[in-house]
Order: sequence, then structure tokens, then C-alpha cells
Amino acid sequence: MCNCLRIFLPSILTGVNFYNALTYTFSTVATGGFAPKNDSVAGLNSVTAEFIVALFMILGALNLQLYYIAFKRKSLKLFIKDPEVITYAGIISISVIISTIVLYISGTYSSLWDSFRYGMFQIVSAATTTGFSTVDYSNWHPSILYMILTLALTMVLWRSLPGGIKIFRLIFMIKIVAGEIKRIAHPKIIYRPSLKGKVLDISTVNMFWAFLSLYLFSTVIFGFILTLGGHDLVTSMSASIACITSLGPGLGEVGPASSFSSFSDFEN
Repeated sequence: MCNCLRIFLPSILTGVNFYNALTYTFSTVATGGFAPKNDSVAGLNSVTAEFIVALFMILGALNLQLYYIAFKRKSLKLFIKDPEVITYAGIISISVIISTIVLYISGTYSSLWDSFRYGMFQIVSAATTTGFSTVDYSNWHPSILYMILTLALTMVLWRSLPGGIKIFRLIFMIKIVAGEIKRIAHPKIIYRPSLKGKVLDISTVNMFWAFLSLYLFSTVIFGFILTLGGHDLVTSMSASIACITSLGPGLGEVGPASSFSSFSDFEN
């Protein structure tokens, strides 16, 4: 029943034909970002479709285990109470507000509605690493482009489909750093980091730092390798981030209106 609604709801409310409704649904729920149209979601020419796709991008990016538990308990309260979901929703909301204000004040769009519409969609697309686009955002204010890449790199939930470092690892990192600061200020204090009420042992902490180091190191190295092909820093680093997070589009030569075809065989 739920899958049928996901397929037919965009078609009924927006006039999108069945084929596009079906293909965009599969790509949205899987946070894949592939589309049968070259101009992505913009090709649907429907504001309603954009908001429906944005909603299901978020739903597709949530912790899959929460869906199972919610189904078993027949209750959605778990989503409202989960701290990671709350943090995720809060960060997306703040990012949407900031992008709307910046787009409007910078004169990118003359109306507040357009600023919210386009800013919201791209923020959600980045935060879920789906990679859909409704506009070529390459020339947007640098602060928004920075947010887009940062969200793609970090704002993903545990046990979810999208790529990225995962929010729980960032929360864990903050706790470890805070604990080390406390230990410096109070050398005799005994502090052990915990996550969701569970105290983590030293092997888990070491595994966390190993993963984070390898993830960031790979991003930087692959970005550097791309610069050897003569590409600018923005293109190279954004392409590296777009690939490692499965975002898809980056900035510069690999922006939403471009592709990766400019890279040579050596870089492929």
C-alpha cells in the first residue's frame, strides 16, 4: 500500500505521467538521484512534485532500523523521540532557513518564495546525498555551496542508505573531543565516552578514528589526484566529495548542469 502511494501520489497530484512517477519514485526512495530526464527533477515542471520528492528523500534517508521497529510496534513515536532524527531534522531546517535568507539577500532570486523553494530542495538533496537538482546552483553564493558539500559529507543517519560520515560519528567525535578537553583541565578525572546510553570501549574508539581518518584521507588524496589532470581545486575536491558520498553532482566542471565527461581516461 505504501509503495503504491509513493508511485501514484506524484502522478495524481502533479500530472506527472506514470513512467516518470515510477522511475523518480524508485530513485528518490533509494536516494540514488538518477533520473530519466537530463535536467533531473526540474524536468517534471511541477512545484508540487518537488516538495513530494523532497519529503521522500528525507524519509528514504532515515535509519532503516527505525522503520522496522515502528512497524513492529505499530507506532511512529520512535521517529519523533530518536535523538539522531531530531538532530538531523534540526540541521536541515536551519540550513534551509539560512539558504533562503542568503539567496534572497544576495539577489539570486527576487522573491522569498523562489529562494525557499530552490534552496530547500538543494539542501535536502545534499543532506540525503540523493543528488537531484531543480536548478543549476553552481553560481549560488559560496556559503550555500559550502553548506551543500558539508551536508553531503556529514549529515547522514546511522544504518541508512545515503553515503557520508554519518551524524552519530560526528556526535561521537564531539563527545571524545569534549572528554579530552575535560581531561586536560582536570587530569584526575575519569571519562569514558558513551553513545545512546552505552559506554564505548577503547577498541570501538580506535575503530572510529581509523574510519574517520581513512575517509577524510581518501577524499583529500582523490581530490589531489584529480588536480594532476589539470582541473581546478573546486572541481577536483567537489568531485571527490560527490563520489565518496554518492552525491553525484559537484561544483565547477562537475556541477548539476554538467557531467564527469571532462575527466580523462587516466582519471577514470
